[in-house]
Amino acid sequence: MATLLEKIDTHDFFTTVIRSWTTHRRHWLSAVVITIALISLCIFTPLNTWPGFTHHMYTLVVNDTDRRDTAHDIMAGERWRLMELERIYGQNECKRKGRVSNPKWGWITAIANNKFVLPSVVLGHTLNVFSCQRKMIALVSRDVSAVNRGALERVGWDVVEVEALDCNWLDKQQGREPRNIGILGTHMRFHVWTFSSYEKLIYIDGDFLVLSNIDELFEINGEFAACHCARPGMIDLCFNAGLAVIQPSKQTYSDIMKYWKERGSNGRCISDQLLFWYFFGGSNRWTPISYAYNVRRMIYWPMKAYHFAGTIFYKKPWEYCPLPTKDEALKFDGPIRVVEDLFVLWWKFFYEMQEKYRLTEWWDQFQKNVLKLRQNGDCG
Repeated sequence: MATLLEKIDTHDFFTTVIRSWTTHRRHWLSAVVITIALISLCIFTPLNTWPGFTHHMYTLVVNDTDRRDTAHDIMAGERWRLMELERIYGQNECKRKGRVSNPKWGWITAIANNKFVLPSVVLGHTLNVFSCQRKMIALVSRDVSAVNRGALERVGWDVVEVEALDCNWLDKQQGREPRNIGILGTHMRFHVWTFSSYEKLIYIDGDFLVLSNIDELFEINGEFAACHCARPGMIDLCFNAGLAVIQPSKQTYSDIMKYWKERGSNGRCISDQLLFWYFFGGSNRWTPISYAYNVRRMIYWPMKAYHFAGTIFYKKPWEYCPLPTKDEALKFDGPIRVVEDLFVLWWKFFYEMQEKYRLTEWWDQFQKNVLKLRQNGDCG
């Protein structure tokens, strides 16, 4: 008995238990149940059976991470197979169920410069693959070249030139020299509210990877809907407007522009994201939608769309160098276990898009002129 107890250090055992529970804090209820069970067993279990029981519990706790990883892998495999079925047969399902594209609904994005044309053509392709809604509008600034506008149109975007709105624009409006603060062109999405001939538009950033049909978002009531910043279980008093369900209104557009100018009258320029929070969130005009539509910086299930937001933790797929080869990307066959898998999947969708819309020549020129890459994909 002493020999067995020496092998199972009591301190190590309880340290392992605590570490396991700390790692999986969201399973606090399970921790309470296990604690009650341990106390009950210690009271009612004969003393001479404690070593075997303790060893068994130690084994369960030590192997708990492996068990969770195995379950995660099984779930990831199942979800990958479902995504592949939807990718291959999704448009057939649209026809089978009679889901005709509603002319009063549409997808809309904003492109401030040539570099963001690349993710936007991939976004357009994924919407064509998964969505039953065909209308896609790309708001572009005058800095987007004719060649790149042609690539957008080939994928299916209706290209509309609008004024580039950002902090430089606001500086000029208020008689200041442009200070190049904030993200160039980031306020261009304000123009979405001017498309009042539509009942509902879903604004979606170009750095989104759509992984499923998300047309149900068009059915949301309210003038503005967006996802919480944080996943369930985390408290973060904000929303992320990289994907937003919008009810266009010229009056709302006028109110937003007026609010932006008033907030910037003291020389400040608030971001479009923060302005939306003040304007909609602060006045109880925001409808929350599930984090599953705007997953960021982690793998979270359910995951209907992934947002390559920010650059603190990860670069965007097209910013890595060297880029994956066409063969490497097309051979990716899932499942999605880590964020890096989504990067490869993004390139898989890109190369499928390149072939489908015959954009090989455009891509060759884009690499050299915009991404500044050599033909072999190495950094220039």
